Amino acid sequence: MIHGKLIIADIEKISCDEEQILSQIAQRYVEKFHKHKKEKDKKQELIAGYLLKEYLNVEKDEQLVINKEGKPALRNGDIYFNLSHSGKYVVLAVADQEIGVDIERIRPYHEATARKVFSQGIRNQLSELSGEDKDRLFTRRWTELEAKLKVKGIGFSKEWKNEKDKEYFIETRCLDDYFVSAATLQKSSLEIELFAIDRKEEFCMDFKYCKLEIFIPETHIKQLQKALQSVDAGHIGNYDSCMSCSQLTSYWRPLDGTSPYIGNAGEISCEPEVKVEVTVFTEKVDETIQAIKKVHPYEEPVINAIPIYRTSF
Repeated sequence: MIHGKLIIADIEKISCDEEQILSQIAQRYVEKFHKHKKEKDKKQELIAGYLLKEYLNVEKDEQLVINKEGKPALRNGDIYFNLSHSGKYVVLAVADQEIGVDIERIRPYHEATARKVFSQGIRNQLSELSGEDKDRLFTRRWTELEAKLKVKGIGFSKEWKNEKDKEYFIETRCLDDYFVSAATLQKSSLEIELFAIDRKEEFCMDFKYCKLEIFIPETHIKQLQKALQSVDAGHIGNYDSCMSCSQLTSYWRPLDGTSPYIGNAGEISCEPEVKVEVTVFTEKVDETIQAIKKVHPYEEPVINAIPIYRTSF
């Protein structure tokens, strides 16, 4: 399985010394910064260059190679990356195999575009929706298509129709009123990180513990408990294996291209679930989530990480 990370920066929440950053990043992104006239566009390029410096140590153009389609890559080829930006967000995708990423703000449905780029199956799905639901699915499918085309960097060149029909593993997340999609040739495990100039994930850095909420079928509670024990989740004081379970009812609708553990694509499911709550050390959140995913039956498990100030009084 491919391992990777999506680093997401909200440029509206980042205040920085532009000249200082420009002196640290690759010239390619300095030139892009100066080429733009709009402040938002300039800051997108500035932060894109800074993310490459912070996560991949890219400070000079000589560290990059540009393929014939114009996609940049690391010269040593050990790690792969892709960049995307839209509105207030800049996204850097990093993986151990070629990866494409795209982020788009939810946009109105456009009939001509749908006819040109989407399969008949996707168009049929769109025809059954209206209003905001139609706009959201249209944007999601567009974002996923863009991510696929960016794996090799071909964009909408002559080859795009052949490329769009190839099988890719797609992971899509909704962020505010944006969709962000990452595409890889093999199944991937992607970690999400929110970026800030001074401190990454600042809210987590201030807290020693996090509470994880895991939504899972009752049939898999025992497997989940063993997985949590294997990474020492639920260790509070002189007690370990601490967790609580609550019965609830959940709703979801698998979209086209999914392989749901329960339910059918295009149909709303209503099923009993268990919400498991467990306390973990903040620095072990990522390790714990990986352990959970190994035993969780769902294609996209819902796992919430909530900072905790104290665990006892």
